Amino acid sequence: MSPLGEFVGVNPDRVRKLANRLKDLEHALSVHGPNIKKKLQEWDTALDLSVIAKQTGAVSDYARNMSKRADLARDLLTHGGSGLCTPAGEIVSIPWNMKDVTDQQRAQEAKDEAADLKNALDDPEALGSREAIEAIGQSVQDHKDDPAYLKAFADAGGMADVARVSQALHQQDGTHKNVVLSDDSAEIIGKFADGINRIFKYERGKNPKIPPNADYEKALTQPAGGDMWSVGMLFKYGPRGDAWEPHVLSHVAGAMLDWRKSHDMRPGYSKGGVVGMGYSPEAYEDPEDAWYGALGLTHSDMDENSQDALSRVNAIDTNDPSIALMQRVSENADAARDLLGGKSGANHAKELVNDGWATPGTKLDDAKFPAAVIRAATGDRIHHAAESATAAANVINAGAAKYAQDGTKSDHEKEQYPVNMAMSKALSNVFQAYVPDFATSTGVSQKHASPADGTVIVDKETAKAFLSEIMKNHDEAGNVIQAINAQIGLTSQHGIDGGAGTYLKNLAELRGEVSAAGHGAHMDEAALRDAEHAKQLLWFNIITSGAAAVPLPENPAKFALGSKWGQAAIWAGIPYGGSEFPSGESSQVESDYKAIKFSDSTSMQVPLMRGLVRSREIKPPDNHPEWADGNIVIDNDKDRNDFNAWWIKAKEHCQGRLDNFDDDMRDAFKRGADN
Repeated sequence: MSPLGEFVGVNPDRVRKLANRLKDLEHALSVHGPNIKKKLQEWDTALDLSVIAKQTGAVSDYARNMSKRADLARDLLTHGGSGLCTPAGEIVSIPWNMKDVTDQQRAQEAKDEAADLKNALDDPEALGSREAIEAIGQSVQDHKDDPAYLKAFADAGGMADVARVSQALHQQDGTHKNVVLSDDSAEIIGKFADGINRIFKYERGKNPKIPPNADYEKALTQPAGGDMWSVGMLFKYGPRGDAWEPHVLSHVAGAMLDWRKSHDMRPGYSKGGVVGMGYSPEAYEDPEDAWYGALGLTHSDMDENSQDALSRVNAIDTNDPSIALMQRVSENADAARDLLGGKSGANHAKELVNDGWATPGTKLDDAKFPAAVIRAATGDRIHHAAESATAAANVINAGAAKYAQDGTKSDHEKEQYPVNMAMSKALSNVFQAYVPDFATSTGVSQKHASPADGTVIVDKETAKAFLSEIMKNHDEAGNVIQAINAQIGLTSQHGIDGGAGTYLKNLAELRGEVSAAGHGAHMDEAALRDAEHAKQLLWFNIITSGAAAVPLPENPAKFALGSKWGQAAIWAGIPYGGSEFPSGESSQVESDYKAIKFSDSTSMQVPLMRGLVRSREIKPPDNHPEWADGNIVIDNDKDRNDFNAWWIKAKEHCQGRLDNFDDDMRDAFKRGADN
């Protein structure tokens, strides 16, 4: 019925086209409106420019309402019997104002569409099935702000059937040149995901508009036939992770990791080479009952050349549903903490740190996604200290266990899965964020890392194994060492006696543990020294640039000294992922630099003096004014000799305090380094 109260003919397809054109107009106004307004303002126009924003909002409302009219028109045309529509379908009543549609009418529309979706999915090759799936996906998205519709749709089986949509569309598309879903199919999947995402928001928000129903989540964690690939595609093509309800996202991700653990996710690889009198080409071998077999992506020895094989490998990687979930979880810190800190967090952490995120024989490596989950789960020590510490403890234990397991790898396994750089960096970030915890844990007797009041307690053996796992990536060893140096410098800035002195001893013992862990990762003293030197300017820039400044809470977590500056030391020492600093480190590295000893306390002298200079207790030497404010960077042997002379003079000035410190640091370092 028109706004004038007259009955007019309605063609659902034409209404849909009108709705789509209104959406296009809204998009054009949103994109170009600000520029139009800016240009007109430059011309000193007398026009009321607020009209542009008002019209954009109005067009958005029109488009939304017109979409719902198209959905209702299609339902009434298909099913009939509603409003003024006779069973034969002569007259259909569609209100101009969609607010006039009752909850009962919207619920009936949802039930009809849920039934239509089931029929289409049960026989995806039937005539009209694809059109029905596409139209219902559009309707679900159109009604994402309509709790009555969404509840009725889910209760009528719609949620469980949405979890089957990807597989049905794949059957319709087939596999062509290793592409398993067309662009149109991906768009349809995204519309379904956009709509059902809101069901969980309405169900679990602060003011729930849909009663809780465990079956909604179960449809995604236990889909029909165990089809986790279809579930994964909903998240791959659906909203960003921060748009999903965190617990639902973490529970689906957990179910996906459990599914992943029970499957060999990638084909094996064998290099080409001479065998006997002939040559055997490189080959990829699929595991038995490969999960991607249903997608038509298995390899063939008969009709596959090397280019075809690599294309299939890429397609397997692209369609891995667990990667889609990890990407979404990494975009939702609450979900990440729940995934790694919940009752199954320890198992999930083991699955994240394992080697299976890379594809043997290729450069394909998706560890950056589980690595991002680890960072998101463990990094917020201010607002979510307890949850982050729990997640960190699980990751530390998982990393230590992996180091032990890797010791039993065959040469072939090591060749298939070399050290994963992205994962080692993520584990290193955990260490950097929890240096005080590792330091104050030195000397404890237990067998696993454990959370305690927003902190983590890490026994010596677990710490060494975890650090060795990190430092298998030799480049990352420098960040491990400099993270401790940052703590030393920031601590000594507030003194070297009392509580600060105790903490410095703990840091020295931790440095000894790092030395032992480095040896476990096949790094000798020279390699450790070079690693430290290679990162010194990078960390100097991080700390002095203020890029790591984080507002302190009124009641900071209780760490070594239980004060605000202790908390600041933690955050000032963390190199934030993705940040870029003008390190110039490549020009600073001298691989044959021999002057700095690593295996005793002299390696702690530079960061210690940085802090003492900043505290104004000690002045820089006259021939190095650039060391003022603690800006101490050792570039060459002359710098080191000047530093040594300054150190001796500073010890005289401090009347034995630095001598005592030196002895204490040596003893503490030795305790940490001893097995």
